[in-house]
Amino acid sequence: MSLISIGLVSCNGFIIEQNIVGNYYLTAPDIPEQCSISYHDKNSGSNYSTIINSTVFSIGHNKQYIIAKQHPEIGGSDKPNKNIIKYYILPVKDKLTVESKDMIIGPLNKIQFEKELIILGIKDIVFDVQIEGLK
Repeated sequence: MSLISIGLVSCNGFIIEQNIVGNYYLTAPDIPEQCSISYHDKNSGSNYSTIINSTVFSIGHNKQYIIAKQHPEIGGSDKPNKNIIKYYILPVKDKLTVESKDMIIGPLNKIQFEKELIILGIKDIVFDVQIEGLK
């Protein structure tokens, strides 16, 4: 498995703005702990819609799916609870709609996540992107 560390970058007002696939991005506006998965509608200028809230700390993808690990926030703060890991499976769509948002699978625990991977026939995705300092 190859690991990629995402460092801090400044672009369009984000400290993290990393393309995952298509119109899907890892974004964090102010601090790394705000890292989330967003959809960028390029037809609307700089509009990003958050799909999976912070703190996303690891992802993998292919052309059909994005998988993500997330530490939930503690009481609505920007502080992640690193003792909890939630998993998500996100079908990749060319255009994000309300219906495609409803297709997000998660949050899941590890056992539920592994079962969903089997049900969906996902075998070729590994968590190959790690956000430095958030694991």
